[in-house]
Amino acid sequence: MKKRNIVSLFFIAALFFIQSCGIPNYFDYESNIDFTVNSVSMTDGTANIFLEPSILARIDNGEITPIPTTPKIYLLYSISGTDSSNTSLISAFNSAYQSSINNYPDDYDGFIKRSIAPVTGEDSIYFALYPFHNENGDHVNLTADISGFQSDGYFNISVSQQTVSDGFVIMLTYGNGETMALYRFNDDPFEYGITNYDNDSDDEFRQNLSDGDASNIVTPRIRVYLASTMGFRAYTNFMYARMVEIANFTI
Repeated sequence: MKKRNIVSLFFIAALFFIQSCGIPNYFDYESNIDFTVNSVSMTDGTANIFLEPSILARIDNGEITPIPTTPKIYLLYSISGTDSSNTSLISAFNSAYQSSINNYPDDYDGFIKRSIAPVTGEDSIYFALYPFHNENGDHVNLTADISGFQSDGYFNISVSQQTVSDGFVIMLTYGNGETMALYRFNDDPFEYGITNYDNDSDDEFRQNLSDGDASNIVTPRIRVYLASTMGFRAYTNFMYARMVEIANFTI
């Protein structure tokens, strides 16, 4: 009798949990089919976030409503050379954040790092992904305006170099022509010469001075990466546009 009462209590508790929390709702899309980063031109520094036009139509007629903080645009950068660090970082990011990218880290220490030798026979250097900062020193946190998506499903993004007094910044243009200057994660402008990225305690290679020499990196460059997520109200799953490299700038 006592065992039966315990089972009954568990059953009642389960019913209460289902009624109070509800059964999760899942949106009917497939990752990397309806929502992608594509049309990448490394030469021009351009790319598009693509959202299936049929989904845009469902948004327009009020059938579904995007979560206000989405589509979220994630822009990151790394500094490396003619090695496999970019593909390694991309693979690691997509593996780590595909199911949790909406909560990715805000600073360098939480991001993906990969140890790779800059040239044959050299000690390895930890190449890493870094978040951009804006001119106010804040982490760049962008939400794509749905009105910025064209009728064919494309949301335009482009990056280019713009000279400033002590180096250059990366100018971002997106959506309906909004612009933003992107700075390094330590708030400095980008500079020419790899040694400008490993001299100070807050530089990109500060943690590797005893392991490898950044000056040995062949054809150093800034690589810019783009990923995105999107979710809808009343649904628990998110679409994920896998991270890709969209541009690189020689330094």
